[in-house]
Amino acid sequence: MNETEKCRYGLMTYSDYTPGFQNIGDYIQSLAAAQYLPPKPLYLNREFLNTYDGNPVQLIMNGWFMHNPENFPPSNNINPLFVSFHVAKQYRERLLTKEVIDYLKKHGPIGCRDKSTLKYLTEKNIPCYFSGCLTLTLDLSYKNNEETRDNTVYIVDPYIQWSHSLPIICEIVKISIKKYRLIKIISKKLKKEHCEIILPKIYQNRLGLWIYATMIYNTYSRLIDEGVLTHAEYLTHIINTETFTTDSSRFHHADELLKRYSKASLVITSRLHCGLPCVAMGTPCVFTTSETLRSEGRFDGLEELLHIIAYDDKTKGFTCDQLIRDTNIRKITMDTKIDPKRNHLDLREKLISICNKFVHKEPECTDKD
Repeated sequence: MNETEKCRYGLMTYSDYTPGFQNIGDYIQSLAAAQYLPPKPLYLNREFLNTYDGNPVQLIMNGWFMHNPENFPPSNNINPLFVSFHVAKQYRERLLTKEVIDYLKKHGPIGCRDKSTLKYLTEKNIPCYFSGCLTLTLDLSYKNNEETRDNTVYIVDPYIQWSHSLPIICEIVKISIKKYRLIKIISKKLKKEHCEIILPKIYQNRLGLWIYATMIYNTYSRLIDEGVLTHAEYLTHIINTETFTTDSSRFHHADELLKRYSKASLVITSRLHCGLPCVAMGTPCVFTTSETLRSEGRFDGLEELLHIIAYDDKTKGFTCDQLIRDTNIRKITMDTKIDPKRNHLDLREKLISICNKFVHKEPECTDKD
């Protein structure tokens, strides 16, 4: 048996076991890991790593864990590198059993994607450190240069707060009448996947797209010029798994999105794995979030890398205080120039070094016989 047969490299995939909708951001995180691997890695599903019984593989374990915590830890045939590791808040107690804690201690130190995960693992006496997100190294494959920018503005899953209340309905009707032509332009640019995680199923249709477009205008028009809202292309990271049926098609779609972002003049998004790749590429980007999302801890330690506008749950409106402090910009127009932050570079260098050492070191995988 030659060395390549003894030890392979794996790449995480996220194929659903039931048809539905999925966040392509997972595949973007795997594309970040793929930068360090030889061609044609072995696809391994994150949710079923415990069932792998093939030849030993080395696997970069970055990203969000996980829908099926009972399927953790992974098989002993997997040699893991835990970097940019996030433990979902709602699954922490189910995931971190004594067996898993011992497993993580054995394979530590664990590189944590966010400081919330860092704090939680520290409380469990698991050796760990703050690594940031591996997507901060995507400039190894994708770069945004002023010469190649195509003047396109992308608005990717902008944060809005849905409320099925009389005041909101009245506001939607009022804006629909007053800004009919503008709302029509925006709604035609949206896809039904935009509504999937925002609106109830009854509104996941053309009416829902109109409602969503109206809410985008109502939420952002004070901070984003109407010219930007109508000129922009609207994208979503939600995909229909009945359309993108294979891992290869999902990786291709994720790659196409990153290529778009790498040429954009501006990206406005609530998606972490749109915002952080833009930081890496040098693409001007504004991150939209809320106090509710912040309270989950997923962004702890990462927000400081992004230009932010935040929805205030109390005032029911956005504030651009942080954007003003960072850039002195109070409203985004087609002429607005936003210089990307560059305070991620230390994290980037450390991530690159850790992953390269893991892939290029002498393999720990050996023939079992």
